[in-house]
Amino acid sequence: MNNRIFKINPLTGLLVAVLFMAMIWFLISGLWKLLSVFAPFMFIASFLLDKKVPLNYFKWLGKQYQVNLMGGLALTALSAIGFPFLFAFLFARSLMNYRLGRRMKQQEEALEGDYIEFEELEDPLDLPRLNKD
Repeated sequence: MNNRIFKINPLTGLLVAVLFMAMIWFLISGLWKLLSVFAPFMFIASFLLDKKVPLNYFKWLGKQYQVNLMGGLALTALSAIGFPFLFAFLFARSLMNYRLGRRMKQQEEALEGDYIEFEELEDPLDLPRLNKD
């Protein structure tokens, strides 16, 4: 006796899997095309916001060549192929560091207070002495 209510046809499962993979492919390729248009602007903006982030990435990539030459070559190839996603990641990280740094600066100013400009006087004020009897 079969207690299953629904019988799954293997062809239906295969069709759903293929449709799901096609949907993922079109989503990623569309996102890649969209990001590839904005990638140069995001890369320049990441340098303007926090230049350490892109420089640290390229330093890390250079260190990968010293550790493992084939791994460094593979990472360079992946970076070249997926440059829109890489530049979007670098931009997001630079933006996050910029905002975090700005917020930390605001908190330090709130904690320490603002600097008050003052003017140093040449001669002291001549005030009469108070007699305490």
